[in-house]
Amino acid sequence: MSNPIFLGSLVCITVVVAYAVSVYFFTRQTTKIAIGLLMFCGAVLSIYVSSDNYLHEWDERFHALVAKNMMEHPFAPKLYDTPLLPYDYTNWLSNEIWLHKQPVPLWLMAASMKLTGINEWGVRLPSIIAVTLLVLLTFKIGQRLIDQRTGYIAALLISLNGLIIETSGGRAATDHYDVLYLFFIALGVWLCLRFADTQKTYYNVLTGVAVSAAILSRWLPALIVLPLWLLMVYYSKQFTRQQLIRQFMLLCGVIALCVLPWQIYCAHHFPNEWNWEQDYNNRHFTEALEGHSGPWYFHFEKISIAFGDYFLAVLLWFTISTIRQPNRYRLVLLTWLWVPLLFFTLAATKMTGYTLFTAPSAFIMIGSFCSMLLDLRTNFIGKTVVRLLLLLFAFFNLRYSNERIKFFDGNNRNPRWAQQLRQLHEDFSEEKTVFFGMNRPVETMFYTNGIAYKNVPNETELQRIAQMGYRIVINTNHANERTLPYTYISADALHGPVQED
Repeated sequence: MSNPIFLGSLVCITVVVAYAVSVYFFTRQTTKIAIGLLMFCGAVLSIYVSSDNYLHEWDERFHALVAKNMMEHPFAPKLYDTPLLPYDYTNWLSNEIWLHKQPVPLWLMAASMKLTGINEWGVRLPSIIAVTLLVLLTFKIGQRLIDQRTGYIAALLISLNGLIIETSGGRAATDHYDVLYLFFIALGVWLCLRFADTQKTYYNVLTGVAVSAAILSRWLPALIVLPLWLLMVYYSKQFTRQQLIRQFMLLCGVIALCVLPWQIYCAHHFPNEWNWEQDYNNRHFTEALEGHSGPWYFHFEKISIAFGDYFLAVLLWFTISTIRQPNRYRLVLLTWLWVPLLFFTLAATKMTGYTLFTAPSAFIMIGSFCSMLLDLRTNFIGKTVVRLLLLLFAFFNLRYSNERIKFFDGNNRNPRWAQQLRQLHEDFSEEKTVFFGMNRPVETMFYTNGIAYKNVPNETELQRIAQMGYRIVINTNHANERTLPYTYISADALHGPVQED
């Protein structure tokens, strides 16, 4: 579809109609169809955002390249698969062994590209699936913790949340990692509920697997599921003290069994990189790394934007009402949100995505508040005020979604530079090609089979690399007298007529 505004309008109309039909079916007690339509809407919005035909700058391009390289060696995460120039192993922007993030999202993206080919869709497919299933998980959790209507409202809100949809398409920093992290934590919470309700051990084992996948995505804050497990299982009154201790030890054992092997493996095989990254992770709490600083209220401000301008008022209402009438299920929601919020408020490094995994809890609270308003027995004026308030809530969510998803901005979703790099793959299909002087070396390595650098090394290095059997291609921005038959490419068009020097 060549006209981006037409496509955006078509998608917008489609999901608006689908949401309206979903609400109709839910009011008619046809819940499965209603939730199915919400999942459809979440998938359509995620697919629409994911249809950008290029890799986004932060951080998708790095994740995509490492995942591409892991298709061939899944246990050696590499940014530069074959580095030809010296590098600093502490610089995750240009090193070889890439341990800056945990491996599960990379494995999922690599597996996806095995199926779809090396392209943007392969990178984003796991996030699209995660967002779609997240809608169902949010409904199930909200239905079990509060009631069915609350779960439905929460699922509706999370299916159109602008930040989650944008992140699933790779447009936001930490992109697919945050989406998959959110999904695995929500999955772990739902499995906790199933275990507390059924007392079946395999649900507890699966909870451990889900928490492990979350840890192997975005690290130890995923352990927030453990206090939630204690609240749900202990207060279910279905377990003796001995059973509780035994099952909790089993849960921790499964997590250790799944998480520790990768850490031990990396510490043994890549000790320099592993030790550096562990120290770097610890410094997030005491230092504002990479310029990600902010005031103490940073995360309170960000969640009020991400979850709705009214959310802090809803959070205050939900907190006070739970204190007045304690309820273990409401305590689960408060713990899920307040503990990460306070923890990351104390941390020096601050990023919006850090608290994204609290989204199901936040939207269930909002759903509970909306459900309370709908249950109010009041006169005509009161009902009118309630309806206007609910419409205002809807407006805030729709406005934020449009700001993030950008239905009508008309931006080019297939930029020239991405087309040029794809053409480079056609023009230089040799396996042993190295590109110098490239403005986008990471993207160049993703779209081609070559190795790419931003700068051009000295003549001695070029001769050494040529003697290794590599075809050397240099951007004409850096062209000068050379003694070897280098291939030059135009600085304006990264493909096209080439000349031999």
